[in-house]
Amino acid sequence: MTNIRSSLLGRGAHSRNREPSTTGLSGHVGGREGVVGCVLAAVAFILWSIPALDNVYPLDVGLAYKAGQVAWSTGHPEHVQTWISTPFLGMVMALVSRIFTVGQTGALLTVLNIALLIGLTSATWWVLRDRIPRWLWWVSIGGAAVFAPAVSTIWWKQFNIVALALVVAGFCILRLVHRTPGLLLGALIIALSISIKPVAVLVPVALLLRRESFRAGIMCIVWTVVLQVIALGFLSERAHSLAVLSPLPPYRTFSARSQPANIWVCHPENFSPQSIMCRVGGDNYWTAQRVAVLAGVLLIAYFAYSSVRSDSPYSWRWFAYACAITPMVGPIAWSHYQIMLAPLFVVLLVEFAQSDRMQGCFWVGLAAAFLLAELVWRPNGTLPGVIDHFFTGRVETTSTEFTVFAYAALAQFVIVGVAIVCFFQLAGARAGASGEEDGRPEAARLVEPVTHHDADGAESVSDALLQTRG
Repeated sequence: MTNIRSSLLGRGAHSRNREPSTTGLSGHVGGREGVVGCVLAAVAFILWSIPALDNVYPLDVGLAYKAGQVAWSTGHPEHVQTWISTPFLGMVMALVSRIFTVGQTGALLTVLNIALLIGLTSATWWVLRDRIPRWLWWVSIGGAAVFAPAVSTIWWKQFNIVALALVVAGFCILRLVHRTPGLLLGALIIALSISIKPVAVLVPVALLLRRESFRAGIMCIVWTVVLQVIALGFLSERAHSLAVLSPLPPYRTFSARSQPANIWVCHPENFSPQSIMCRVGGDNYWTAQRVAVLAGVLLIAYFAYSSVRSDSPYSWRWFAYACAITPMVGPIAWSHYQIMLAPLFVVLLVEFAQSDRMQGCFWVGLAAAFLLAELVWRPNGTLPGVIDHFFTGRVETTSTEFTVFAYAALAQFVIVGVAIVCFFQLAGARAGASGEEDGRPEAARLVEPVTHHDADGAESVSDALLQTRG
């Protein structure tokens, strides 16, 4: 157990395992206080679930349920006009529709979302107890308890939390184990996440970029293909047609429903960069816009990669970047997709708290990104609308909602931009310190303590939080 904890905490864990100071706001959160904080966050999440459980409308899970019914009867979930999901989810919902009613499915998904959200939050902030000051720990767990994209996911009865929990679990396993069975398991769990909802599809791509993680990335892709083939085989059997085995019809359906003819593609509630471009420039040059947007996202990804080039591909920085940038790639990204920004928020929180090189502007940028992500509480309106209604009694107009959507969509760009600048600055500081060290007389360097690095080369402060390789 001690070895696991040391591996979880990472570099320098042995020297930090002594009981942290628990006095004052600048001290650290103790064990009992940490339990209280996690319990309070859990209570908040349970309270947020009440509107979802009371809502008789199935909302997004109802659309998936209807596609599942069609998939069972015809093998073609794409016959439902709102369907743009994966064949694997179509298979899962087909089986679910044979066991539960749509109301039961919505209630079970809400309970599952709450359970996973409580688990993710409790595990994360439990580890953060002795990594950030007490005041920041309480402020941050309070922010997690009211994180609008997570609450919107619960209210919409969506699968985002399930996908996020699976990809986090799979990535943790990849970091923890070196042997093939462990890599296979971690890759399978990541593939399950992508197959249910591909909101973290860039995680395997990021793993492919480095030699030491290339095999894990390939395993993720192979497992994803296997799961989709199994799903297509199931749908083919239900359709009594071998033609359904081809992946081309689902792709053509997705492509057709990602065109401006679909009202949601250019809708203000769609936070995808492609949708933003469509609203700004119209849809007359759709192909050119798509190429321009993908080039822009690729440029963002390049800067992100360059800022963490020296880190291990199993670092939380790489993972957080992959989660945050994935929704930018697709043509549709609803406000609740911004739950995929959560890992980057946590990573930056730890980096800022443990580095003395972070200027106030970085904290301002982090706070601004969080506040922008907090603006939209759909399907129950927006934060400015709720505040205005509380003080004036006025009902929020559609025009006001659309304006708020435009600002809220900027959260993804602000948080990624802050991360890129932050990580470049930290990398430059490390390079400068290394250069000064190399230029000093040997006698001066011999009297200083030796710093040991992990086997995988991870050097970031955030990786010291959950370093499980090496």
